[in-house]
Order: sequence, then structure tokens, then C-alpha cells
Amino acid sequence: MRKADLLMGYATFLYVGLPVLIFFWGWLRIGFALPLSALLIWGSSRYLAGLTSEVRPIKSINSKTLLLVVGLAFGWVFLSGIGGFSNQDWDHHFRNALFRDLITEPWPVYYTFPANYPIEALANHHSSLNYYFTFWLLPAWAGKLFGQELGNVCLLGWSYFGILLGLYYLNRLFDFKYAGFVSLLFILWSGLDILGKLILQKHLVYPGEQIELYYHYFFTAFTTDLYNPFNQAVPAWLVTAWVLNYHRKLNFLPITFLFTYAPFPFIGLALFYYINYALEKFTSGTTVKNFLLDLLSELNRIDTIAALFLAVPYLLFYQAHTSDVPSSLFWTRYLDADLVQNLKTIVSYFITFFLEAGVYFGLIFLLSKNVYQTYKRQFWLCFGLLLLIPLWAVGEYNDFASRGSIPALMILCILTIKSIIDQYTSQRNRSLLFFSATILLLSWITPAILIKRSIPINSPPIFRDAIGSFADPKVRKQNDTEGVLRSVVNFYAHEPQQHVFYKYLAKPLIHPVR
Repeated sequence: MRKADLLMGYATFLYVGLPVLIFFWGWLRIGFALPLSALLIWGSSRYLAGLTSEVRPIKSINSKTLLLVVGLAFGWVFLSGIGGFSNQDWDHHFRNALFRDLITEPWPVYYTFPANYPIEALANHHSSLNYYFTFWLLPAWAGKLFGQELGNVCLLGWSYFGILLGLYYLNRLFDFKYAGFVSLLFILWSGLDILGKLILQKHLVYPGEQIELYYHYFFTAFTTDLYNPFNQAVPAWLVTAWVLNYHRKLNFLPITFLFTYAPFPFIGLALFYYINYALEKFTSGTTVKNFLLDLLSELNRIDTIAALFLAVPYLLFYQAHTSDVPSSLFWTRYLDADLVQNLKTIVSYFITFFLEAGVYFGLIFLLSKNVYQTYKRQFWLCFGLLLLIPLWAVGEYNDFASRGSIPALMILCILTIKSIIDQYTSQRNRSLLFFSATILLLSWITPAILIKRSIPINSPPIFRDAIGSFADPKVRKQNDTEGVLRSVVNFYAHEPQQHVFYKYLAKPLIHPVR
């Protein structure tokens, strides 16, 4: 294995693993933190050792292209609003409050609300901060030691480092050829939201309007993901690109790492990866008996055992979450007794799928039969997942559709780029390249709007801070101009001492229990 590859492997495990270790020591009793940490470090080292014979030689990237990729990535992250260095999107109201509490409050973070507290859902509760906040833990630790301002810088740098690692593994899939082109298309990846607005809402984008909110469900542009749920998107891109580089193993450990950061992208990646693995085995003639034997041998590995023990405390932690987030199947939420309206809803569903993903599946098929044939199984598996994922409607804005789709959309992005490169190098049909460029230019309207909106002009950057702290949210019904009050309750575990995680695994409450 090349030294550079081995170094990147260790850097990746350090990136995803160090915050998890901080969670273990910050939230768990020492009797759990110590053995879990030792097992995780041992399992990670054994996993890396097992990769030495699996990687193919890679070509070097020239210095000019490297500088271009590094610069593109920095500009993208700097304008995301992470750390407050550019204008922030709405989601940062919650992320700023969460990050501030992780810095200022003791770990684990507990709150107490009196019986007369003006936010009714919080009144008369002992609560704990409960959210998928692993991504913030290392920058928050830096903030505890050196102050909030340095914590913000660390958060920006930590996000940037994660993007660079993700771009490394992404470009590794292309042997680092066309690295600038590949990185740019990844950064600007989006659906045809502008056409969705025009077809389904009969207008273009109004000033300040969210271009992607044109139907009941939506997939999100990668720029939207970075500028809003960056704590989920950055690990999802990194882990997805990471495991796509190594095909032999079942990759339980890296995929389980994603669970500690982002449950919905974890589900999306796990569905794709393990269904693809099973289909690959069975289509190659593997019997059910041999498949089960292979599975048992993988389960007997120390890195797989580490993955299972890694998942348990996080599963119990998430289970304690207090939330009134609506969850239902698509037809339960959106279909009613009106046949005509139901038909319109269903047709709009397929129109949205076509504009967000289907057009790219069509491009892959038209541009490169070679890419289609080589990745036919992944092509149709990705197609099926992206078609079906929105049927589970979670959250007011269907979070599972927008978050759970991130890994499949990244794979679709990779296949599309491969098809464009294959068509370009073969020069079979220039008109198809022009057609592809037209599709891409239309899709880039979404990230262009987001990037333009993020640039502060003649004023300090917009810092979203309607909540302040989850210890005492300053937002009230009377001053909720940003519409954040309805989502505040989603960041707590109420009466945590009643849940298994806080009762047995977590460090005890710092407030007396009623």
C-alpha cells in the first residue's frame, strides 16, 4: 500500500474516530468509556491493516490542479456560514445554539426548566441536549479550552479538512484524472430546481425564497447540504467515497461510524452498500450457504465487533431523543379521498423525481453505454433507492428524503461524471456533451443562488442566532420572526434519567432529580 494512501487512511480514521472518542469520555461513565475506546482503537487499527492488499496503485496529481481543488474546497466551505464567516442559512439558528452550549455547558449537557417556563413543551422538565452532534465535539473542545472565537475557527477548519478528505477519495475513484473538473461538478451538484419551480409552482424564484421547496419532498443540492446540515453532509460524503474505494470487505466499521454522525445518511448508505454486496455475491453464483459463511467470517473480525459495540451506545442515545417530528408513509400524509387531487400528487411525485435524479440516469445511459454496462447493478439500485426513499415522510420538510438520499445522490453524481468523461474522451457525439452542459448549467442555478446569498456585501456576515442557548431559548411566540420555535424541542431528551442511556451509561445528572 502506498505510504500516501496509508497516511490518508489513518487521517480518515482519526477524523471520524476522534470525535467519537470525545463523546465516549465526555458522556459515558469511565467503566464504559475505557473499554469502548480501547476496542474502537484496536478495531480501527486492524481494519487499516487489512486494507494493505486491497488498494490499487494511484497516479499523482499535478501541483496546479491540486491548488485548484484545495482553493475550490476552501471557498466553498468558507462561504457556507460555518463558524459565522459568511451569511448563514436558516438551519444555523439551531447549529449555533448547539455549538455554543457544547462549549459553555459541562458534558453531558443537562438543563432544568421550571413549571412556569414560557415554552410549554419544555416546562417542568429535566432535559438533556440530545442530537447527532458528534461532528461538533472536537471544535467544541477547542472552544472550551480557548474560547468561542477560536472554536468557530476550529469548526471551519474541521469542516474544510473533512471536505478535503472526501475529495481525495472521490478523485481516487478517477485515478486523480480531471481532478479539477470532478471536484467542481461535485461541489455544484444539484437537481433542476428551477424547472421544478416553473412546472409545479408556475413561477421562478422570488427574492429570498428557497428554490428547492417546490414540492412535498425534495432532494437537496450538495451546496444546500453544506450550508445547512453540514454536520451530516460532510461525514456522509467522506464515508461514502471512502467505502466505494474498497470493495472486498463489508465495511461495517466505517459505515457504522457514519451512524454516530448522521442516522438518515447512514440508512441510505447501508441500504445501498449491503444490497449491492448481496446482489454481487448472488449474481456471481454464490450459494446461500456460502454467503452466510462469508457473512459469519466478517462478523468474527475484531473491526466488525468494534462496529457493533460502537453502535450500541449511540443507538441508546438516539432512543432517548424527545421529538414530535411527524413520521408517516407518503400516501398516508399526502393522499386523500379526492381522486383527481391524488392523481396530481402522484404525477407531481414522479415529475419531482425526474427533475431531481431521473434526468441524470437518462444522461448516463445516453452518454456512455460502457459506464452503464459496467455499473448496471449500482445504476438500478441507486435508481430504486432514490425513487423509494421519499415514500417515508419524516419531518415537516421530509428530512429522510433530503438527508437519507445523500449517499445515493453522491453515487449518481459519480456515475454521471464518469459518463461525461467517457463521452468527452471518446468524442463519439458532441451534441450529447452540449446537451449535458445545458442540463448542468440549469442545475447550477441552485448553488449559484446559495453562494451569492452567502456573500456579505457592505455589512458584517448574517449570524443566525434566534435561539441563543437551549438552556434558555430566547425565542418566544411573540418574537418568532424566523419560525424556529416549532423545532426547538427537537434537540432534547426530556426526563433523561428514565432512559437506558442516561440511567446506566451516561455520567449522572448534575441537577437533583425531582
